This record gives sequence, C-alpha cells and structure tokens, in this order.
Amino acid sequence: MLDNIVLDFGNVLYEVDIYAAKYNFQKFRLAPDEAINTNNVEKIIYDYECGKFGTNDFRLKMRKEVGLNCTDDEFDTAWNSILIKPFPFAEKCVEELSKRYKLYLLSNTSPLHYELFEPQMRHIFSKFEKLYFSHKVGHRKPNGAIYEFMLKDSGIDPQRTMFVDDLPENLESFEKLGVEVTLIKDNYSLENFVAIFSV
Repeated sequence: MLDNIVLDFGNVLYEVDIYAAKYNFQKFRLAPDEAINTNNVEKIIYDYECGKFGTNDFRLKMRKEVGLNCTDDEFDTAWNSILIKPFPFAEKCVEELSKRYKLYLLSNTSPLHYELFEPQMRHIFSKFEKLYFSHKVGHRKPNGAIYEFMLKDSGIDPQRTMFVDDLPENLESFEKLGVEVTLIKDNYSLENFVAIFSV
C-alpha cells in the first residue's frame, strides 16, 4: 500500500533549463575561448548546493574559476536563468495527490535558486508534509546520504513510499532503500502520473 509520495522539484513541478546558466555566463567571460575546467566548476556547484559555503563565496569561486567579469546582480541573473516557471499543472497535481498521500519534496538546489522560486511556490509547498533541499540537508542526490537522512527525519516507511524524479541516476539510490520509483520524462509528466495515482 502506498502512503507517501516524494517529489523532485526541477522538471517535475518547475520547468528548468539546465544549460541556460552556462550560456548566460559565457558573455561575462574575460577569455571566452579558453577552456573551462569542468571538474572544478562542478565541484564548486556541488559544494554550494550542499551548503558548504554561502552565496558570496560561490560568486567569488565561480568568478575566479570561470574568469567572469560581472556584478553580483548580473551573476545572480545568469545563475538563476535556469529557472523558467512552475508547470501550469503543478498546483492542481499537488492538490490532487495531497488528498490521498502524504507529500514530501526532495530537491537539489542552491540558496540563490531557492530565494527566487520559494515565494512563487509557497502556496504549493504548503501542501507538503516537509521539504528537503540539498543546501539545507548538506547532501545532494544521488548521494545515498540524502535519501537516508530524508527517511530517518520523516519517519516514513520506504516500503510505502514512491519517489518521482526526472533523472534515472537519482532514482537508483532511493530504490536500493526499498522505495518505489517513477521516472518523469518527455512523454510522461507529473500530470500523467497524477492521472494514474490520484484515482
């Protein structure tokens, strides 16, 4: 029996363009044709999304690593450009699911992104039992530690829980803990999921 549904945020409830920030940062690069050490950049972003340092340090580290010449406002706008808008079906889907299940949110995100989308999503988030964001938890998907923390903190039974995410690698670690999983993809949105699981 299914009692709990854990939803991802990006490209499940909220439309995201994961390449937008990279494109928008490019115009601020001092040497735009020079190669970027992607491993170093990914490590900075990973640590920021795990809450290991704040936004000011994130800007400084990214400016140095990528070679950016931009104001804080320009930086923030470029970084936040991945966030498009809530899906038009998001509120209705959450409302329908909340009538039958306890809802939880589990998302990788950063303080800058959170500051932008939280006011937009506050009403929808109020339907959830609890929200788990990587920068507050200190771990990021698909690291198994974030799933273990979420299960322990919420006290939910993994055998009575389903996790909905748009990335296969994020599903695998949670599935190993006994959670049922569903992949959101181009031809299967949260709206399609709700049509099945809200009846």
